[in-house]
Amino acid sequence: MGKGARLRRERAGRLSLVFCDLDFDRASRPFGRGTPAVPSDGWAVGRAGLVYAEWDGSRCQITGDELIEGRHPASRLVTVLRSNQRLIIGHGLLSSDLRAVAMVTTVPDSMLRRSVDTLALAHRLRGGRLSTGCGLSDLAWENLGVRRRKPHIPDMLAGGPAPDLRVGRGDHDPREDAALLASLWQTVVTSGVLAWGSGLTAGGAKGSVPLTAEHIEELTGRRAQPENQGWRSRLRAEGTYHETGQGRSRVQRLIAADLPSPTVIRDLAERLQHAGLLPARRLSDEELYTACQWMGYGQNLDVRSRIAGGRPLTKALRHRLAQALWESTHPEWINALFNMRSVARTSARAFVKFQQLMQEQSRIRAHLAAAIHTL
Repeated sequence: MGKGARLRRERAGRLSLVFCDLDFDRASRPFGRGTPAVPSDGWAVGRAGLVYAEWDGSRCQITGDELIEGRHPASRLVTVLRSNQRLIIGHGLLSSDLRAVAMVTTVPDSMLRRSVDTLALAHRLRGGRLSTGCGLSDLAWENLGVRRRKPHIPDMLAGGPAPDLRVGRGDHDPREDAALLASLWQTVVTSGVLAWGSGLTAGGAKGSVPLTAEHIEELTGRRAQPENQGWRSRLRAEGTYHETGQGRSRVQRLIAADLPSPTVIRDLAERLQHAGLLPARRLSDEELYTACQWMGYGQNLDVRSRIAGGRPLTKALRHRLAQALWESTHPEWINALFNMRSVARTSARAFVKFQQLMQEQSRIRAHLAAAIHTL
C-alpha cells in the first residue's frame, strides 16, 4: 500500500496498523545490587513481534502477525516496517525500542513519521518521562482487566539473575505483547480514557484521565507526538560523562548512521574467527555494532567515539570487546549460564553445574585474550 492509498483510507476513517514489540538479548534492569540502569540505547535487540490490524473507526481487526528473529533482527525489522505504509504503534517505541535499533542500523525518517509511542503519551499524562505505573503490565490491568503473561517484576527483585540480562522471563513470544497492545490501543481510543497503575512517582496512586481530541489524533497518527519531533537530534545530542585527570569529559552517543564501517572491530573479530572462537562467516556491520551493545554503556560509547575519530582501542577495550563479540554470537550459552546461576541457589546439582560453566567461561576468556594478545 502506497502513501496515497494510506492517506485516502485515513480520510475515510480507516487505518492500517502494525503493533510492534521488541525483546532484547541484553538489556538493563532498573533495580539490582546498586547497578545503575543502562539507557535503552545500550540494549541489544534480540527479536521483534509484529501484529497487523485494520481499524474501521470503532474496532481493530487482526489480520496477521510476524516474528522477526535470528540474524540481523534490527535491520530486518526496519526493512519490514519501512516497506509498508502502516501506522506503527509500540509501547516504548520512540522512548526505548527504536533508540536501541538506531545504535546498530539506520532508522529512516519515513518510519519515524509513522511511529506512535503509547508509553510516551502515558508518561506525559501521568506526569513525567520517568513516571511509574505506565508499563504495559500496568496499563493492561487498569484498562483491560487483563494480566500480562510476560513477567513484569525485574529478575533481581524476584531472586533471579543479573540485572543486565533478560533471562528468567521465559520464552514469551513478543507477538503476545503486540496483540495485547492492540487491545489496549483499541480500548483507550474508543473509551477516550487512559488509566494507569500505582507507582513510585507522580504521587504514587492509581489514576486516570479523559483523553482530548488531540490525544486521540496522536494515537491514530493524525498528529505528530511531541516525542517524535527532533527524535534523532536528541538521540545524537545525549551522551555520558567520564571522570578524567582534567575533569569531566563528555562522550557523545554515536548512532550507526553516524559511523563508518567498524574496521577495527572487524579486525578483532577476524582474529577470533581464525582461532575458531567465532562463527566462520562474515559478520555484518550490524552484528559488529551489536557486540558493542553487549559491553558496558560507557565502554560502548568509548568504542564508538574511537571508531569515529580513527583512534585505536585500548587494551582493556579490546579484551572486553572480544568477550562481547563472543557473547553476542553465543547468547544461548550466556542465557544458560545465568539461568543456571538462578537455579543453583536452591539446587546442589545445579550449583555444581554452575561452577562448571563458570570454569568454562574462564577458559573461553583466556582463549579470547590469547587470540588477540599481539594486537
